[in-house]
Amino acid sequence: MKTTRIALILVLLAAGLLAAFLIFGNPIAKKRSYVLGAIGNFNGKNAQVGVEAFNAINLAYAEYKNTHPNGFDLNILSVDDSWEPSKSLPAYLSCISNVDLLIILTGSSSFMLIYDEVLKHPEILHYALGPTTTLLSGKKDNVVRNLCDMEKEQKMIAEFASSRKIERLLIVTETDFNAKYTEPAARYFQQYAHIPFVDVVGFSGNLMDTDKAREMLQANHYDAMYALIGGMPRESAILIQQARAIQKDIPVLITPWIRGLIFEQALGGENNHIFMPCHLKLFNNPSIDHFSTAYEKMFGAESKEYFSPLMYDLANSLFETLDKTGSAKTSRLLPALISSEFKGTSGTVRFDSYGDAESQMNFYEMMDGVWHDLSPESAANP
Repeated sequence: MKTTRIALILVLLAAGLLAAFLIFGNPIAKKRSYVLGAIGNFNGKNAQVGVEAFNAINLAYAEYKNTHPNGFDLNILSVDDSWEPSKSLPAYLSCISNVDLLIILTGSSSFMLIYDEVLKHPEILHYALGPTTTLLSGKKDNVVRNLCDMEKEQKMIAEFASSRKIERLLIVTETDFNAKYTEPAARYFQQYAHIPFVDVVGFSGNLMDTDKAREMLQANHYDAMYALIGGMPRESAILIQQARAIQKDIPVLITPWIRGLIFEQALGGENNHIFMPCHLKLFNNPSIDHFSTAYEKMFGAESKEYFSPLMYDLANSLFETLDKTGSAKTSRLLPALISSEFKGTSGTVRFDSYGDAESQMNFYEMMDGVWHDLSPESAANP
């Protein structure tokens, strides 16, 4: 009888321990800890873009720990590539053996310089913000992109431009640093745009050799210019100033990546009739409002750069999925990521079966230095 009673006590004790394990986790198990690498421009020209994006990662993790006090620990390692092609591969190789996960903020051209190395580390999931090149589309690899691919992006931009009743358009592409983005983007844009006359000229953003663009503007009257330059805000602003010295008040369509303090300051007084495609819904968006307030509270200054809220979205989707799977391995993270959806500053974020975001574009016009929403909903509700 005594033996039976002891056995019953042991069974109840074991059941209690099992229940506690299922509810609270294994108290003996080591707490999960990961190293997240972040490669970007932290020391080079236009470094404010990279610094703010890195801050957005830290903000997302601080909020995660606030809501998950017993969640995983994270060491965030910053690695500078200054957005210089010669530094892309060395920066990648310097950190890849020391991280569990990697976020890369860069352009299409620079990312393609390291892509072969990325494929050599299939167990590490790479989160890329910036590279929209179709060279990465439709591939079963270890890369997740927080933006739609270039063809989808340019199709939406072309449809918008076509709706403006433009008869003659000048496209100016940056063919040095951003050629892997700008040259195919120009082809896709022309494929989908219904614009009778389109001229295309290139220049180097490093040299600012815009002679051909200025010659075309002097020789022809254009209804608009498409500054298809990629992520070069200061250079884009200089090009706009040069164009308007020849054709005053020519409307200019820019690429999404350049919106921010650097671009707006470099514009000087040329801050009217600039049209911007944007992955973000800037107005009447509680997620944007929350991000802006939380960023300023944590860092003591407003977030001004385009990529910051998008990086915040990317980091939140990563942390939520990492918490859910309990593993940083691609084989666990990627299936969980593409089977989920996330609410963020760009709306509802979904990924296709290849890990590319299925994002939409919003369009804005700058007038007197202020962005105005051009969506049909905004026109109906001024």
